[in-house]
Amino acid sequence: MVSSRTFNQTPHGTYGQYIPGVPREQFASVGDRVCLLQLSENERSRTNIGVVNLDGSELVLAVELFAHDGTIFDTLTATLAPFSCDQLDGVLRRWAPVDDAYAVVSPVSDDAAFLAYASAVDRVSGDPIYISSAAAASDALWVPAAAHVGGVAGTNWRTDLEVLSSGTTQARFQIEQQPPSGEPPVFTLEAGSSVRFGDVLSEVLDVTGSSALRIRILDGEVMVTSRTYNDLGDRTYGQFIPGLPVSHAIAQGVEARLVQLSSSTDEQSGFRTNIGFANVSADEIEVRIDLYNGDGSHLGARNLTIAGSGYLQDGAVFKKISAGNVADGYAVLRSDT
Repeated sequence: MVSSRTFNQTPHGTYGQYIPGVPREQFASVGDRVCLLQLSENERSRTNIGVVNLDGSELVLAVELFAHDGTIFDTLTATLAPFSCDQLDGVLRRWAPVDDAYAVVSPVSDDAAFLAYASAVDRVSGDPIYISSAAAASDALWVPAAAHVGGVAGTNWRTDLEVLSSGTTQARFQIEQQPPSGEPPVFTLEAGSSVRFGDVLSEVLDVTGSSALRIRILDGEVMVTSRTYNDLGDRTYGQFIPGLPVSHAIAQGVEARLVQLSSSTDEQSGFRTNIGFANVSADEIEVRIDLYNGDGSHLGARNLTIAGSGYLQDGAVFKKISAGNVADGYAVLRSDT
């Protein structure tokens, strides 16, 4: 298993983005249209788009840029040598300010194997998020974590939710906190249009705290992404969290792994690790967390109960089973419920 983090290193800390390893079967090819949501170019944010040619022949890609109402700004062309990559910087700069846009990347070449991503960067903090291609669904998508809550060291966590009507007809959908709390609101979105719900828990659902979100699709087809971030007023630091179909949930008896984890005993430096859970079934489940050092030595285990349609975040999880620093750890998760 492979993961990575690309970050901006400053005297006061690091600000970065998680980038997963992608298996060959997830490469885009001829006929695919890679959608990148949640793009902006304004006084707070700038956007770059990256493309990677994973084949041995020259690749030509079309990059279509859309406003939130579905109108097209422009189509850019990227020509890539075999096994090369390129980053198109400031792709929306010409039309700034742009508060909400999306891009569609598709191959012009007859043969293609490629990846495309966007990087949205906070202009003040320099903190980026890696935006991967969004998955379309016609029934439901889950955002595993969302927040409107204060946290450790004076942090103020907020979540912005992005929804794109990716089909050919108008989409109707509900945004539902998990576990459910009252009747969720219903929204409509014309085909090809996107909308960003800023601070979605407070401004849309009128709740505080932290939870998972379920976007229940009543008509049409949508794509969903989100960003959960620490809002310091003049700058933000955050993470991209995609909307996932229920097929991505971990089934009974299946082991899942979370890699690239760290824990520091120093409260002023280093890292801490939280592990979160969204129960996408209606029944209470038991989950076991086994924590390991990078050398494979077992540090300890925790057992948790998660309510039906519930959400739980186990904070500073390594400190609960180990008194020492963990420079490189991983977790194995399993439920036999």
